Amino acid sequence: MKKIFFTLSLAIACCAVSAQNTNTFPGSGNVGIGTTLPTAGLDIANISNGGYNFRVTGGYTNFNSTTTRYTYGTSGHLWDVTYGDFTTFNYYNGSTWSTNRLVFDNAGNLGIAGNLNVNGTGLSTIAGSFGINTTNVPVGYTLAVNGSAIATSITVQSYGSWPDYVFKSDYQLPLLTTIKTYIDQNHHLPEIPSADQIAKDGLNLGEMDKLLTKKVEELTLYLIEKDKQLNYINQIINKQQIEIEVQQNTSRLAQEQSNDLLKAQQEQIDQLKKQLESLIKSKQ
Repeated sequence: MKKIFFTLSLAIACCAVSAQNTNTFPGSGNVGIGTTLPTAGLDIANISNGGYNFRVTGGYTNFNSTTTRYTYGTSGHLWDVTYGDFTTFNYYNGSTWSTNRLVFDNAGNLGIAGNLNVNGTGLSTIAGSFGINTTNVPVGYTLAVNGSAIATSITVQSYGSWPDYVFKSDYQLPLLTTIKTYIDQNHHLPEIPSADQIAKDGLNLGEMDKLLTKKVEELTLYLIEKDKQLNYINQIINKQQIEIEVQQNTSRLAQEQSNDLLKAQQEQIDQLKKQLESLIKSKQ
């Protein structure tokens, strides 16, 4: 007991000296409390002092030797850490403990029970893959999510040429008859994955957006071409309509002229008939 008291007195004296100047004591070697053979810079032996072998009374860290537990936090909310083959962090909310909230096994794997909130610069992995709600990340992928995902914005970095080449003058737009033949044989658009492919390999959103953009651009070119054809047909129809109207007007004028001529001829005939009747009467 005297040895323990002497060691504690020595530690208090060291703290007092350290508080008065910026030098450390001792300059080298180890300091022991409860032991004459310290093996670390500060070696606290497994002694009991109110249940703790080290305690900061201001409030946030308690090292309890009797249960080999280390608690961090305020009196109302504590983290309990136990060591062994598994290192577990348990949470105390003031009335009940939630066990195994954070677990490290002896292989260095991390397990989390509950939500994981990451502040600061975020969460990243230097190598390997990351799975959410799954431990099976398919080969070739770095992130696997077993369940639904929601986001306010997602950007897919394109790794291939964006299909603006469709609008270049040297692009050969497929014939619609060729596309119809392909659809009749394969039951899906050219270049677009089939239902069986999607069921087997899943849907690549970045690649599909690129393919759909290409199809929209091709459809735009088809519509432009059809619009040209429609305008040309309308021009022909308008020209024919004008010719028909001219012919109708010409025919109408000819008919009117013919009617006028027939009318004049009839009048002449009527006059001749009258003259003939008068001549006959005069002969009688």
